[in-house]
Amino acid sequence: MSTPDKAPDEGFAPDRIIAEYLGIHPKSLPRWDRRPELGFPAPVFLNGRKFRSWSAVKAWISRAAVAHASKPKFGGEAAA
Repeated sequence: MSTPDKAPDEGFAPDRIIAEYLGIHPKSLPRWDRRPELGFPAPVFLNGRKFRSWSAVKAWISRAAVAHASKPKFGGEAAA
């Protein structure tokens, strides 16, 4: 898996690279595309291949991290 500082802030990458960056199987991305409630960035097709915007993917990661951090802990209390 790549680290956040190794991914560019601009441009596009094929799904294979995005999946590697996220640490997921490449087949997960088409499944995520079929689940609009996830809000994952839609692919852009160039010459018949799927690409994703690095800036959109990084923004999605930030939103997901904030959403995860704001969820109440199990039992409604913060762990000590």
